[in-house]
Amino acid sequence: MLGAWSSTRHRGGVTRNTAEERRYGAVAAVVLLFFVAGGVAVLRSQSNVAPGAPAPNRRALAVCGRATSDVVSTAAGDFDGDRRVDHIYERQRDSQSWVLGICLHDGRSEEVDLGAALPEGAFGAEDLNGDGRTEVIFGGTSASQGLDVLMVFLDGHLTDVAGPVLASGPLSQDDAQSWGCSDPDHDGRREIVQVTLRRQGATASWTKEFYQLDRAAMTKVATKTGAQRTNGYVWEQADSLVRPC
Repeated sequence: MLGAWSSTRHRGGVTRNTAEERRYGAVAAVVLLFFVAGGVAVLRSQSNVAPGAPAPNRRALAVCGRATSDVVSTAAGDFDGDRRVDHIYERQRDSQSWVLGICLHDGRSEEVDLGAALPEGAFGAEDLNGDGRTEVIFGGTSASQGLDVLMVFLDGHLTDVAGPVLASGPLSQDDAQSWGCSDPDHDGRREIVQVTLRRQGATASWTKEFYQLDRAAMTKVATKTGAQRTNGYVWEQADSLVRPC
């Protein structure tokens, strides 16, 4: 719990088997990619913020009503579905440790470890599937991509969403990824869409993987493929194939 600051948190295809593996595995993979790529990623680059996620507020001086001198990013949403505004934050507990916390409108609060690695990239809040409950978006970067994972407030606790790491940005000069949301069956529940684009000369082939987000799990429900003419920058073309959430 938050009381004494004690610690109790556009994307790709790596599936984590458990909440702990996803949290530490995703962050470790991000850091490895970061250093292998030469360390050229920029901390919390605005270009890597996930579709629909608000830019982090990094000037916060207090969280849950408690003053802090830590580096803090905050975002607002309705995480417990009671139609009242709650807040989430990321803060640096010490030189090698970050935590993600939540402050609910009813006074409840919680913090969870992000591990020893420095979180980078997106941080925000968005109702991705349109069910009235806001999801947490956080993650890191490689040299050229944003790598995002999700968390929800479920059964009284912050919980990792089981499913793939979502990726956006160029993989190479001719390959790129992007992610966003879609409601292809018009049932009012959006699905999360991971796009992968590969260009060969004048042709750009794409794959869209559709995931249904239900409680703390993303389940693949469909895969579609297609092709179009090569146009513009590869990452811009990938972005054009999916709408923001």
